Amino acid sequence: MLTGLVVAACAALFLSRNWRVHGARARYAPLLHASELANAERIDEALEVLDGIDTRKLDQPTLLHWLGLRGYALALAGRGEEALDCLDDLASIADPDDKLSQLFLNGSRAIVAIADDRFDEAEALLDSTERACDDGANRSEVWWWRAELAAKRGDEAARRRCLEEAAKLGDAWYAARARKSLQSVAAT
Repeated sequence: MLTGLVVAACAALFLSRNWRVHGARARYAPLLHASELANAERIDEALEVLDGIDTRKLDQPTLLHWLGLRGYALALAGRGEEALDCLDDLASIADPDDKLSQLFLNGSRAIVAIADDRFDEAEALLDSTERACDDGANRSEVWWWRAELAAKRGDEAARRRCLEEAAKLGDAWYAARARKSLQSVAAT
């Protein structure tokens, strides 16, 4: 029962965070399900769902979403080379003015760069990601990853400032996650 409530809460957060940004693309049920799993930090399950989709049957907008979501999930899973290959495929067919594709491309590449200790590159990619944001939910995720970058650099003051910025941005999942992290730090 508790698992069902958690999944329902994650789905509600995802929809509130993403529906306005790319609602037309999220209507393909397996992509919506994979997004929910990724947002619930169930990355291996999200990748299983994504890998089970026959991409030959997808229209162009749905294929773009699939490539972006798969690249993002691979980046979160720490599979940087695979993520970059998937993102290169996305970049080869995406419209440079498509904000969702730019969010996936720059944001996922930033996650890989942070994991690989390429800090200057990660910072530039996060700046590009933030420019593509048009809502607080995506912006809170950018600030979350800025906090992760600061932590990898060993700058706890900057990490805290970034978490505070993320926490200010409403009820989005990464804003709530930042608030929880700040509470954990305050408790110690």
